[in-house]
Amino acid sequence: MERFLPNLPYLTDLELCVHSRNDFIDGHRWQLLTSGLKTFNFNFQIVSDQQEVNLESFRSAFWLEEKYWYVAYDNNCLFSVPYFIPINETIRNLVPLYRTTPDDQIFYE
Repeated sequence: MERFLPNLPYLTDLELCVHSRNDFIDGHRWQLLTSGLKTFNFNFQIVSDQQEVNLESFRSAFWLEEKYWYVAYDNNCLFSVPYFIPINETIRNLVPLYRTTPDDQIFYE
């Protein structure tokens, strides 16, 4: 990504669906790569034995106050909210345990 995104200076919207390793769970890295974007929606299927994921790097002022980009992790999937909220989670009224949203209302809209 570090070699690809800087070569697209006019890119404003990005949607990624990727099967990846844990190195994609790095909000600081994504902040550097996506600061010029208007929208960034992603769904990363994480290949890991880890059930718990630390989302602290996605809780910075950049993510929550400047961009209003929220993230959740559930069932080995790291995804942007609300764009990639799994349909089955919405139907069952389940909210992912790991999330950066300010409240749960976004999952029910």
